[in-house]
Amino acid sequence: MKKTIVIGLILFISVVIGQDFGSIEGKVVDESTGAPLIDANVMLVNTSMGAATDDNGEFNIRLVPAGHYDLRAMYISYETQSITGVIVESGQRIRLDISLGQSKVQGNTVNVTGPTKAGSDVNVLVTQRESDVIESGISAARMRRSGDSNAADALKRVSGVTVVEDKFVYIRGLGDRYSNTQMNSVNIPSPEPDRRAVPLNLFATALIDEINIYKTFIANLPGTFAGGTVNIKTKAYPDQRTLNLGISGGWNDRLNTLPFRGSNGGSTDFLGYDDGTRDIARFIPGDTALKMNYGYWDSSLGQWVENYPGGLTKLEWQDRLGDIGRNIESDYLVPVQKTRMPVSLKINGGDKYFYGPDIEYGFYANVNPQVDHPRWSQASERRLPSGLFKPNRISTRLFNGYDEGASLYSGMDLHKYY
Repeated sequence: MKKTIVIGLILFISVVIGQDFGSIEGKVVDESTGAPLIDANVMLVNTSMGAATDDNGEFNIRLVPAGHYDLRAMYISYETQSITGVIVESGQRIRLDISLGQSKVQGNTVNVTGPTKAGSDVNVLVTQRESDVIESGISAARMRRSGDSNAADALKRVSGVTVVEDKFVYIRGLGDRYSNTQMNSVNIPSPEPDRRAVPLNLFATALIDEINIYKTFIANLPGTFAGGTVNIKTKAYPDQRTLNLGISGGWNDRLNTLPFRGSNGGSTDFLGYDDGTRDIARFIPGDTALKMNYGYWDSSLGQWVENYPGGLTKLEWQDRLGDIGRNIESDYLVPVQKTRMPVSLKINGGDKYFYGPDIEYGFYANVNPQVDHPRWSQASERRLPSGLFKPNRISTRLFNGYDEGASLYSGMDLHKYY
């Protein structure tokens, strides 16, 4: 067996020595940058001979029998290059440096268009990119991720905006009186009697799509700001069922620790309603004005005609007034009390519904009262006694019940001159 292996090896060596061989070497680089291409394949066509480039892009194909060959170089994402008519002679070392260009795939242009979703981060970024002014903003999606409960908390995350006292906005370092506040591009008047700014903690984030802050002027903005304009864009209704109940309070060590003069009120005064402490006594008529004289001027007689309630005479009516006065509570002492911590409550809620695949509707409600009068609502008034859950409200009487004064306003438009 050993003799057979030795004889076969001698025969193989003799065959190899008896043939003429050469070699092909070179370098494969990028055509545009000249950088070496690692692991590029270089092969001799129609043979099993070839090599791969090393870390320097070099390759070497050894023991190539003398003859004519076609060489091919290939690399991923590059165009294949072929070199024909390579002649290899016995004992010759041929060098070929190859440059490969990147392959280009030409396809059809595909344009994808569609509307951005209101309240999304993408919508805010697209608005800022296409805006002609310096603008910042925050979306409803970001406010949900951050857990902000109102607009003032959300604006703390916007660059160039500072929130003071947790509700007023300073833009670009200028005070709140240099800024405007809008809701859906409509100016909002300030509820504060002594400052121009609007407290933004009044607006719940559950109803806000996005907040935009304009820091430079543009034609569709009022020219009454120097710092910037805050525009709050609201939702028509919430995306999902929401019910928010909030309670907040405050403490001032210079106010809440000092005594002050108060009154003997009821236990529900902190709600703005009386518990019955201030009820009018039952012996006082609720439908009759307590005044000294009753009557009217009779022009046909040319004299004043007395007409007291219940058919009483003037003397009897005056005695009735005296009895009422003597029975009225006369405790006018002013007790010393301590101030209570201010507490505020808020509640709002809403929901969205679907009617079929293409129709949706919803609602939103809060506890803010409707004020339909130019100054305040005077359509009705609360009378005593009155309770929290059973308020004694009646329609406001003309001239507060003093009908005899109506003649002074005859011919006047009372809706205009209120």
